[in-house]
Amino acid sequence: MIKVKNIPVYYLNPDSFQDRRKMMDEFLTNLNLNFERVPSNSTNPIRQIRISEGFIKAVDLGIKRNNYPFLILEDDARLIKELPETINICKEVKLIYWGASTWECGGMKPNLSISEYNDDYYRLYGSLGCHAILIINKEAADHFIDINKKAIEKGEHCDIYFAIESQKELYVTPKDGPYFYQNDAHTEPITKFLWNELQKKYYK
Repeated sequence: MIKVKNIPVYYLNPDSFQDRRKMMDEFLTNLNLNFERVPSNSTNPIRQIRISEGFIKAVDLGIKRNNYPFLILEDDARLIKELPETINICKEVKLIYWGASTWECGGMKPNLSISEYNDDYYRLYGSLGCHAILIINKEAADHFIDINKKAIEKGEHCDIYFAIESQKELYVTPKDGPYFYQNDAHTEPITKFLWNELQKKYYK
């Protein structure tokens, strides 16, 4: 059992997004979380590569700090519901999604679904959205970095490759979640939901 307020948070934010930085600092301060901003200032002309390079930078910092688990957030992440005071960690899983997306982009991405895992978590398949990912140990951190490097090599969005990996790797999401959505106009409708609202549609 781990106290949520003791989980380090690393959030990505470009220097040019000063308004988002201010809002994120206020948001995380009000949640009484221990957070650190990670400047995400890649100059790569391809947006998805810039994002993956930022994720790698954030997780590298978490590895350096060596305080697991830690939470990676994007700077548009906001709460869907109040965070629990404590959580149970499944040490055998690769990633814990505290945010998810119902968007189906087609192509090589498998469809979104959930299945029973244990009392606290669903197993998660085919979700886009990396706006709130809990990294539980060094193995998970290395896995997260490897997938982002693969996405960079292919010039693709990393969340598509995580969705593909979810078919064989163990990703889970809290049954009482997801906890975070993305608050921009495009992604809020597909990230602001609770599993108990959509269980019948996605449970298999």
